[in-house]
Amino acid sequence: MHAGTYFTLILALFIVMVVGAVLGYSGDLDTTIKNPLKEALNKYKDDATVQTDPLFAYKDAWNEVQKELKCCGVDNVKDWAGNDFNWTPASANKPSGCCIINQEGEELTKEEQLECRKTEQDPESKTFYFRGCYTMIKDRIESNQNTVVGVAIGVVVVMFLNMLFSFAMCTMVK
Repeated sequence: MHAGTYFTLILALFIVMVVGAVLGYSGDLDTTIKNPLKEALNKYKDDATVQTDPLFAYKDAWNEVQKELKCCGVDNVKDWAGNDFNWTPASANKPSGCCIINQEGEELTKEEQLECRKTEQDPESKTFYFRGCYTMIKDRIESNQNTVVGVAIGVVVVMFLNMLFSFAMCTMVK
């Protein structure tokens, strides 16, 4: 490959990385993450049991996300109050995804899950994971932000040095 072409490709990648980093770093988490989560939460219907029902996908996705992230709702468990989620059983006040694992790391039995689904919606619960999924995602992003920024800076520095060397090669070729 010609040194000039190589330099141009590295320059283009460098510009894309810098623009992407600026846009990614200045992004508003509320707009990009929280609002779509709230919209999806409002489409949750606990009585959606048939996989062909379009609302079943929302139910299944929410339960899986809450199970994996050990969270409940967007901001916290209280997000599940007040709306018409068609709980099954009717005495439940939160989805089953909130009640799979307790804070001691033990998987709950079916009876314990049902009891959890009926308990008070207490975001400060010491027994169950009732913190919000958005809160968990935001905490994870913020805790890893310095590492990501450090790696990005390292990559940009290497790319910049690579551009300098390829530019030097371009000027040496006659």
